[in-house]
Amino acid sequence: LDDYEEGTYAPTVTDENGGSYGLSTNSDTLQYTKIGRKVTLQGMLAVTSESSPNGTLRLSLPFTAPTLIDDSEFALYSIGDDGVTNYIGHDEVDTNFQFHVNLSYVVS
Repeated sequence: LDDYEEGTYAPTVTDENGGSYGLSTNSDTLQYTKIGRKVTLQGMLAVTSESSPNGTLRLSLPFTAPTLIDDSEFALYSIGDDGVTNYIGHDEVDTNFQFHVNLSYVVS
């Protein structure tokens, strides 16, 4: 455990085509724990505004992930009652949209 870190970061929420979302000042920070190459994120984000959204949502990460197409962002998706996963698109998000984050990934 010689590489252990805990902290918070202010993520950005964008979409795949350059649109962006503003976050509530009360729900705009995620916590992370990094142990070796494994990073775990958790928290809640609340959207309060949007600017030219057109595509699936992306969440910035505090550390670079090597296996993503775009190493600086993570695509967000939901799981329906039927077990089917779908990427969250701009048409599903409004200024009252909230989402909880609990994910782990491996860094470079």
